[in-house]
Amino acid sequence: LVDASNDSIIGFDQSQNILFANDAAARLAKTSQEKLIGTAATSVLTEEESRRLSKMINTEGRQRHRITRKPSDCSNGNALGSCEVILSTEPLQRGAASAIAVMRNPDSPIYNSRRMQIVANVFQSTQDGVMVLDEETRIIAVNPALMKILRSSEDMLIGTIPEIFPNAQLPTAFSSEIWESMHDDKRWYGELHTQLEGNDFVVLETEINELEKSHADDEGRYMIVMTDITQRRSYEETIYKQANFDALTGLPNRALLLNRLNLELQHATRDGNHLTLMFIDLDRFKEVNDSLGHEAGDDLLMLVADRIRRLVRNSDTLSRFGGDEFVLIMPKYKRSQAPEMTARTLLKTLEEPFKIGDHTVFI
Repeated sequence: LVDASNDSIIGFDQSQNILFANDAAARLAKTSQEKLIGTAATSVLTEEESRRLSKMINTEGRQRHRITRKPSDCSNGNALGSCEVILSTEPLQRGAASAIAVMRNPDSPIYNSRRMQIVANVFQSTQDGVMVLDEETRIIAVNPALMKILRSSEDMLIGTIPEIFPNAQLPTAFSSEIWESMHDDKRWYGELHTQLEGNDFVVLETEINELEKSHADDEGRYMIVMTDITQRRSYEETIYKQANFDALTGLPNRALLLNRLNLELQHATRDGNHLTLMFIDLDRFKEVNDSLGHEAGDDLLMLVADRIRRLVRNSDTLSRFGGDEFVLIMPKYKRSQAPEMTARTLLKTLEEPFKIGDHTVFI
């Protein structure tokens, strides 16, 4: 494994002389493995690195130290042209070596190729959707996850301007808000609500980053990473509804009512407006529930809620407080919407009969 490694691996004895060197080390030193063995550490390490190696060898316990060399040291002949050195005194399995040095050049074609392969693998296998746009915001690359999210193919996406950003400044893909963020921060983050084929909507957590050009012929200018959070948002919405709305009538429940009442009281105090709180209790509801059954009672509550809802303003809050009790909050009303007039209208409306199945009910 040592001899097959692309890294230069060199072992040192207690006196900092080379005990072994693999083929990669010999190639970088432009000599043979045999000629390297027995030479001093300074033949392959800088003076500073040799001093650190000596200190590590003469100190008990396992030690490991990574050194990133200055650009001028990378081309130093006796430094084997490597830009990264790892010194280690961890247990070794080769001879009587007291320490080893692993040398590599992260910018070499071998490591560049390896990094590119890793990047390509990540691009293809990540569960996040990724697209790369050119200077004109046309798509030049997409990964499988993005095609799955958008329910589209590579052939249909490549070369097009994505139409998923609202208020886009045509003929580009981005809105003025996104362009401003890209100009100031070189990135944008937000949520997109996009309609797909079949009229399905998806919620996409989206991040756009501007790419730095490493070569003049680099096409990629913007990288967009998208995560489908539709299911998460659906769960959150369900939890919110369960916590704040009555399951039967769909009206705000007691908890949401108290929250809105507190806010309206603050607004009324601040602005000097009137605020009315109206309690509505249904007569003879228990008789309907007992004689016709709970299902009929539930139908009656939904009909009552629907009638009252039609009479109140959008700014009012109608809540099912519990059982057969409803509460209405009326903030800042005009004289034509005075609470006593609303109360009389409600009473008159609720005096009209309710049709439940084959039964006519009065409350």
